[in-house]
Amino acid sequence: MRWVRVRRGAYLPVADAPASSGEFVDRRQMHLARIAAIASQSSASPAFSHESAALVRGAQVWRVPQCVHVTQRSSASGRRGADIARHKAILMADDVEIRSGVLVTSGVRTLVDCMMTLPPLSALVVADSLLSQGIDPDSAALALTARGHRRGVRRARMILAEADGAAESAGETALRYLLWAYGFPRPELQVRVDTRLGTFWADLGWRRWGVLIEYDGLVKYGSLAGGAPSDVVVKEKRRQEAMEEEGFRVLRVTKFDLQNPGQLVARVIKRLPPSVHLTPIPELLLPSSRR
Repeated sequence: MRWVRVRRGAYLPVADAPASSGEFVDRRQMHLARIAAIASQSSASPAFSHESAALVRGAQVWRVPQCVHVTQRSSASGRRGADIARHKAILMADDVEIRSGVLVTSGVRTLVDCMMTLPPLSALVVADSLLSQGIDPDSAALALTARGHRRGVRRARMILAEADGAAESAGETALRYLLWAYGFPRPELQVRVDTRLGTFWADLGWRRWGVLIEYDGLVKYGSLAGGAPSDVVVKEKRRQEAMEEEGFRVLRVTKFDLQNPGQLVARVIKRLPPSVHLTPIPELLLPSSRR
């Protein structure tokens, strides 16, 4: 057991890890520990907001932020913390609630704040995750209307229109984001396929063209899969063969494919009819995709 410094005056006990395993504590755990430390060290508990509130709520994020986000009525106090990002706003009673013992912005408020301030991909990951928790998109739309013509509202509306609570992982959302940015027709999520081995649900695809895309995250083949990796590989192979027997073409994608969007787009477009034409959305293309 060792102690990891969270912030001044706060430490987190973590089990010793093998030298080959990298960090002793993951970034999400560290961020949540920092939130707890800030709450306990503050005379008046601040309202944690934006990505920090999303993390407290158990939502997925694309990148864990370096700073803890708080929203307060007044400007930042003279006593500033390098690990705190402060946002000035008036929060109403229904804008906040207690989660895990700390004050956080409500689900709708958190969703709207993230969609307005985060880069599009990061915003969509949070939006998908919060919608999967049951956050009402109509309430979020009304909240955006109340924001008027503030900076970020137009883009937030785009994100909300594309968000889908059926996404099961940040990787799936990132895959769908790339398809959206490059102008692919909107895919169906969790595509049902009845096979001789039973009913399976593909991550996304286009049923009318018989194309399915499966996102393979490392968790699927790791210890969290509930069995030996080799067993999972065999199971996935049989699953794919069963879906292909029903006339579907299955494309498997990993996080490494997401790092080379040009090649991934080429692989997907080959599986679609020639009549499908792409109209990329420049403002959504990632920097590496614009070269």
